[in-house]
Amino acid sequence: IDTDILVSHCVNDTIDELVVLITDPDITLYTCLEQFEELENALNYDRVKKYLAAPPNQYLKLLKKISTTIIIDKRFDRVSDPNDNYLFDLAYAAKAYFLISGDNEVLKLKQVNRIRVISWSEYKRILKASIKE
Repeated sequence: IDTDILVSHCVNDTIDELVVLITDPDITLYTCLEQFEELENALNYDRVKKYLAAPPNQYLKLLKKISTTIIIDKRFDRVSDPNDNYLFDLAYAAKAYFLISGDNEVLKLKQVNRIRVISWSEYKRILKASIKE
């Protein structure tokens, strides 16, 4: 899950929605040090912090608790914003099936090898469909 979606859940006080979906035993949320740094910076911006229901470090602690942190090799270079390339490195390292993003430039890639690039709403639809089966 890209950092923008994580920040959005923190700002909109819908982090519980994220936690419920991620705590499914068949789902693993992977993160890396690069994402923790990006999230920490984003949550500490004044324009973001004023909307948070809790201090930024509480959200970081929660992310550490619900995710698996892995080390990535920085190799991917196809996203127009070079700061987003690590998301694909993370997905590769985690052997992920999905990269969930709200960034249009990332979403444009649609699929890279076996990694499907999808929006949060599309992910929720896929998850609901799999629960019904």
